[in-house]
Amino acid sequence: MVIALAAVPAAGGASAATSVLLGDTVTCDASATEGHPSSYAWYVTEPGGSPPTQPTSTAISFPLLLDAIGTWTIELVVGYPHQAPGGGTYQAEASTTIQVEVVVTSLELSDTQITTEESLTLDGTASRWSDWVTPTVMFRLDWVAYAPCNVQSPPDPSVLTCVVPPGFFEPGPHIASLRLQDPVSGSYSRATVDFEVVAVSPLAVDFSWEPVNPDPGALVQLEIQVQPPEAEADLLTATWDWDDGQVLQQPCQPYGCMFASHEWAQQGWYDVHLLVETADESAEVTRTIQVGNPPTPPVAAFTATPASPLLVRPVTFTFTGSCEEPCTYAWAFGDGATASIPSPSHTYVVPGTYTARLTVTNDGGCDSEQLPITVSPCWSPASPVQSGTCYGAPIQLTAAAGVAWLWSTGATSRTVTVGLAGDYWVDVNSGGSCWGHSPWTVALANCGDPGGDANLDGATDLADVPALLRELADGDGTAVIDAGAADLSAPGGDVTRDWLLTASDLEAILAILFAGP
Repeated sequence: MVIALAAVPAAGGASAATSVLLGDTVTCDASATEGHPSSYAWYVTEPGGSPPTQPTSTAISFPLLLDAIGTWTIELVVGYPHQAPGGGTYQAEASTTIQVEVVVTSLELSDTQITTEESLTLDGTASRWSDWVTPTVMFRLDWVAYAPCNVQSPPDPSVLTCVVPPGFFEPGPHIASLRLQDPVSGSYSRATVDFEVVAVSPLAVDFSWEPVNPDPGALVQLEIQVQPPEAEADLLTATWDWDDGQVLQQPCQPYGCMFASHEWAQQGWYDVHLLVETADESAEVTRTIQVGNPPTPPVAAFTATPASPLLVRPVTFTFTGSCEEPCTYAWAFGDGATASIPSPSHTYVVPGTYTARLTVTNDGGCDSEQLPITVSPCWSPASPVQSGTCYGAPIQLTAAAGVAWLWSTGATSRTVTVGLAGDYWVDVNSGGSCWGHSPWTVALANCGDPGGDANLDGATDLADVPALLRELADGDGTAVIDAGAADLSAPGGDVTRDWLLTASDLEAILAILFAGP
């Protein structure tokens, strides 16, 4: 950098202050001085020092190393050989100051007004710092440090850029700042920029109509309203579903689509649906239009008492809505059970949370309502005890002791017989209508006997033949895992151990029975 001072004989002058970095070398140059100077005297005052009594340099130009932080004052006195009136020679003076900084911070934003859906770029790449230091970097948003932007030991200013993602700021005024600090001297420089974040108003639509309560066959005029209002110019299509089997799609360019008309031939309640679309987004709304004097649509509402029942305790569902007859009521209790009366009761036999739903229908339309029902057991009985492990054999499950039982099979005894593998459960009443729930999974094995004992009575004899014949003829399939659906006479019937019950197993038994000694 060259600091050029031009001393004018008529009147000295001072140039504007210059800002440079610590460790820079500047050239003080007086070659632009007018006239024919005969001498040059430079006086350099360092930050915090006193003006020198002797010239720092008497050359027309000289290099100056700026090795201290602060304000340097540079004065130039130029002498001329001409005699001044009253004696002596002409002199002219000029001076300037140099502000020496460790760091100089610059911060620019991608925009000073963004929406909540836009990102914001913080750009500090125009910052500068002395080659003698490595500054610390602190980006702040609304005076709170923003860690994703901060760089440890930046090699140069080119790394001082960061993008704040969309949605980070609430709508309103904000401030961004960048602070660079020399960790040794403590000197710092900060730049701040104010900016504003504007909320994005999503596209919204509504419509009005006249007459408000038209007669059947009357022409109804409808008008669209969109928000924000300027979005009207961006609409591409408006699609009307009149709820009478007819649909109208209107192009919005170039003539607009803010008005439509329709006639309903029959009286009724029509849920008119409007969908508008731009290139980027869409909005929709449904309004109910009454045509003529139809029955009032029902309102589905109900209570459940108790709302959080105990297991195997009845829940009373009471219809509290409204419906002009004739009405139909469709209840779904969430466990597969249904009802069709206005106020039914229902008993849940498995703990859990169910969604009870009511749909009410009349000539004016239909409406639905639902409530969550949480069912809890009163106690925790022990798991059932299983006896028997073979496919095709009777498997007994014995529940914990109690005064009443309810099995997933529908049985109400303490012990039940099942024939298939799978999941079962039992509710056990310990007394006083206190029911507990206990699940059980029946796992079975293939007990096929290669020795031909199909009925597993401990002997291979003629009784094994009819036992296997009944199993083959019971219609529950040939797979061993299906044995037990109809007949439970031959748990050892898979003599060939191929996981199938077929005539080959019967032949194997006969071969064993009639084999020679």
